[in-house]
Amino acid sequence: MDDNDKTSSLMWPDLTLPPVSLIEDIRPALIRQEETIIFALIERSQYVLNSSCYLENEKSILSDRVKDAAKATPSPSFSFMDYFLFETEKFQAKLGRYNSSEEHAFFEPEWLKVASNASHKSRIKANNININAKIKHVYLNKILPTMCEDKEDADNYGSTCVCDVAVLQAISKRIHFGKFVAEAKFCAEREKFTTLIQNNDAQGLMEALTHAAVEEKVIERVRKKASHYGTDGSDSSSAYKVEPDVIAKLYKDYLIPLNKDVQVEYLLQRLDRPAYAFPDKKLHRKRNFDELNGKSEDSEGRWQQSREEEAGRLHFGEQSKGLPCVSIREVFRSVSTNKVPFGVVPMEHPSLGLNKATQIALVQSSLKVCACVCLPVEGADQPERYFIIGPIKPSLTSETSQAVLLFATKHEPGSLVKALSCLGEANLNLRCLESIPSLQNNEYMFYCEIDCSKAGFEETKRTLEKLSELTKDVIQVGFYF
Repeated sequence: MDDNDKTSSLMWPDLTLPPVSLIEDIRPALIRQEETIIFALIERSQYVLNSSCYLENEKSILSDRVKDAAKATPSPSFSFMDYFLFETEKFQAKLGRYNSSEEHAFFEPEWLKVASNASHKSRIKANNININAKIKHVYLNKILPTMCEDKEDADNYGSTCVCDVAVLQAISKRIHFGKFVAEAKFCAEREKFTTLIQNNDAQGLMEALTHAAVEEKVIERVRKKASHYGTDGSDSSSAYKVEPDVIAKLYKDYLIPLNKDVQVEYLLQRLDRPAYAFPDKKLHRKRNFDELNGKSEDSEGRWQQSREEEAGRLHFGEQSKGLPCVSIREVFRSVSTNKVPFGVVPMEHPSLGLNKATQIALVQSSLKVCACVCLPVEGADQPERYFIIGPIKPSLTSETSQAVLLFATKHEPGSLVKALSCLGEANLNLRCLESIPSLQNNEYMFYCEIDCSKAGFEETKRTLEKLSELTKDVIQVGFYF
């Protein structure tokens, strides 16, 4: 077996194992995971919020408890809970937890020193899908405040974090188990899903995966379990430790939607085709950053891996295949014509600024921004940013922190000022604003990126609706965490 054969054997589900069955394999596991999550939430609810445990750069809590605390964390911005979670994962990584395709770490494998296990057999296709950053954001900002009193209890900071780790790992496993659900559904209706995948029909995949009646049944089952497990059992009038509706809402608003997001992303990478297209400088050496942003030749005249391909492998996995393209425009064309499900394009360089070619392509295309990948630049404080583009329709959710918009102002005095004032009044931070030719009637559109993390979901939603009224046209290019 040559090296290519070895790579292929790791990419695909092991054919010596039986195919994933939704009924026999998946459903019992999902039901058990429900109970793990409910018990973990009940355990966490016995403590107050203890928000100090989640403050970044908070050194006093850690230094009071850990000798040489500054040397104990790989990042200076770690909160006390981050340290707790990191040390837990580091120990579990040594025991091989993250060699399983069911487990996903919250921290980088390099930090945890996770060794790859080539002998591990998996019943799903190898992938790099990991949305733990989003899960952690939702847990800290949406879930905890609904079930814990906003107080401090320094004597129980450690116990609080023990419970946090249990909840986060349980929720992460349940959401990422969507990969197995997706594989089971793919095996059951291979022809149907293959057609949707080949057409890059993310919306069609979401509709095919959505069964409202089943979801309502799950939510109701979770509510009943929370009602049963959430009292001391002495009598029917006992107060709930966590209101059953809170846990049911957690499933409805977060766990089920995030689980389906994972399923769609997995299916789009399921077939034997490149996972993404990227502009490759080797194919067009004379282009500069305005068109391409790849590494140049090294000291021996050999072409290095392009930064776009590096970003693609970081997002989709080291084993993922990329389709090299001659230009950014060709990347957009490859995604639009269903050659690949996604594209990786340069967006911003710390010294060269925003990439005009990508901005113009976004104006002219119906493709959307699905995610953002950052790569460090030697000697620069800010990273390079790369957008993952695809056919997935963007939607503003409660975990959205960044928005990419295009808007055209009305032909009247002060229209741009009114639009920008609308954003400022809502506490939306404007990261950038540039005019881009739309190639329609010689008009221009404004490209802007907005940090909406401080405004919150409802305020951001109202502001975008108001912006639509104040401007001639608003295009939601993408939302990401």
